[in-house]
Amino acid sequence: MKYQLVQTLLVTILLQPFLGASQELPLNSTDALKLYHQINNEMNKEFPIDDIKTYTRDSFSETQLKKYLSLQYRKLDLLPKIEGHYYLKIQSFLDVGNWFYKVGFPKESIKWYNHFLKFYAKNEDKLTSEEKNSLIEMHNHAYSVLAADYAKLSVLDSAEYAHKANVNFSKAFNKI
Repeated sequence: MKYQLVQTLLVTILLQPFLGASQELPLNSTDALKLYHQINNEMNKEFPIDDIKTYTRDSFSETQLKKYLSLQYRKLDLLPKIEGHYYLKIQSFLDVGNWFYKVGFPKESIKWYNHFLKFYAKNEDKLTSEEKNSLIEMHNHAYSVLAADYAKLSVLDSAEYAHKANVNFSKAFNKI
């Protein structure tokens, strides 16, 4: 009984930042987008997107990793509240999938790359041709990483499926 109480208190304390956010008034799309950009800027101050250290696990202390993950998930939680901005959302799924891949979290990487593929398929018609063209190589990369991550986890049928999907996708484009 004592153990359960302590466990419940610890979970409540650890989840407090997340619970607080959900108890606030709902954000409109404009405010959610502003908050998304604020969080993104905060993340980029400590771990710039163009710095290789941002993509290596040993660059993060445990505290930094927790903060980064907390900010990352706060950004992702805002995406459904943002109307439109399909390219931003797609790029977000790609970025987080790539980050998890680089720092060695294959299950999370798989989750977000699959989320990208599904969201892209559902919303491809809402992208400009320029946006679609800019995503071709990342689309190819997503399949490649999925195959590698599934193989790391010994889920070989899924690795094979991702690899074949990548081959089929690549055949459609001359630039890959």
